[in-house]
Amino acid sequence: MFIGITAPLYLVGRKVLDADVRYRDYAIVVPWSSIPYIVLNIISLVIGLFYQLVGDPSRLNPMEGLGLLVTVSLVVLSAVAAIWSILLEFYGIFILQSYNIVKMLFNIVIPILFIFTCMIVRLIL
Repeated sequence: MFIGITAPLYLVGRKVLDADVRYRDYAIVVPWSSIPYIVLNIISLVIGLFYQLVGDPSRLNPMEGLGLLVTVSLVVLSAVAAIWSILLEFYGIFILQSYNIVKMLFNIVIPILFIFTCMIVRLIL
């Protein structure tokens, strides 16, 4: 999974932007920045499973009462985890690119556009 993210970041950073960054640097930043997302989603899963096991079957509707509160809190927890991981990845690439914000944004946006373009072409063909 991380190779699909790390390789385009490396190719754009090294070949297009002429950054003096090794593949190993990206291979360290990307997985470590994903740790908050993974850990908080595991916590969210455990909370959701605990709620299902201990909850009263009459209150398990995810759109009413306590069920709605648990569902919304788990979605918010997952969103916070995703934002935290994205910010860590941005900061890691910012440090790798020698403190240049334009390089960092360019290095992240170009691979994302490339991946989305490949996905769209794959859907069309």
